[in-house]
Amino acid sequence: MVAILFGIGDGVFNTQLYAIIGVLFDDRAEQAFACFKFLQAGSTASAFLYDDAFGNITKLYIVMAFLLVAIPLIYLLDWAVVSIDKVKKTDHHDAAASDKQKAAIPVEP
Repeated sequence: MVAILFGIGDGVFNTQLYAIIGVLFDDRAEQAFACFKFLQAGSTASAFLYDDAFGNITKLYIVMAFLLVAIPLIYLLDWAVVSIDKVKKTDHHDAAASDKQKAAIPVEP
């Protein structure tokens, strides 16, 4: 049961991260995803390195510490993405309205 919950949580978390990275770095998405996967692989490697050095309770505390940091940061990122998305929509709407105004002005020869 715990493995199922971890799998669902990991899937949801990664989906949100990919969506956030896609919105924040839409002009250079390849570099952003590559950097994300590099950091993800590095953190996995470090978890394998300290696997034998610590007991299960210590590893649980490490995971909980990262979780307590990650939860507020994901909400902060979500707020930032929504704010950026609103600005992009407003800019796109203003540009479309400006184009319509330019098209409505008659040009005299």
